[in-house]
Amino acid sequence: MMTNWAIHHIDIILWAMNDYSPKTVACSGGKFYVDDMADTPDTIEASWEFDKWMMQYSYRGFSNFHIFQSRPNHHGICFHGDKMTMLVDRFGYEIWEDNKRAEPIERVRAVPYFDPKDPMRSEQDGPFQRLFVDSIREGKPPMIDIEHSHKATVCCHLANIAYLTRSTVHWDGATETIANNPAASALLARPRRPGYELPSV
Repeated sequence: MMTNWAIHHIDIILWAMNDYSPKTVACSGGKFYVDDMADTPDTIEASWEFDKWMMQYSYRGFSNFHIFQSRPNHHGICFHGDKMTMLVDRFGYEIWEDNKRAEPIERVRAVPYFDPKDPMRSEQDGPFQRLFVDSIREGKPPMIDIEHSHKATVCCHLANIAYLTRSTVHWDGATETIANNPAASALLARPRRPGYELPSV
């Protein structure tokens, strides 16, 4: 799930914080519910430490409990400040004041967007699919560029590497290398079949 659901939250967080390179990454979890042949954990706790803030991601597969029961969805982002917390998902946001936790002080529910005449526009993903197709047709850059997406994806891969090696990963964003951890560094790339090699840059 780290490179599935998590990426759709992490890219928003990095954009909001205007910070894209963690210093250390840790991730623990396991398969505690599903007994099958897959190696993807159904429970994850990951953390990324940046210079002045910390990002955490929790995934509890097959649990229907919401931390904020007022939200109708199984996902969301919490921005925790020193006085308030903002919860964001694809259907709006809520702002909670630390000293007044009975009700949010502000709540906005976005109107689900769906156009039955346009199959590209579904309630959640459709607007983004439409923007992507239109940017190709019109030759315009997308709202989120490939570099931003790359950096968000890197965070997810680093969490997976930390999980697989059961170690804390120390990341150098400038050189995109892992320090003093050969087992983790080995997972930054994989052997390529002849004809599909990546160019050296």
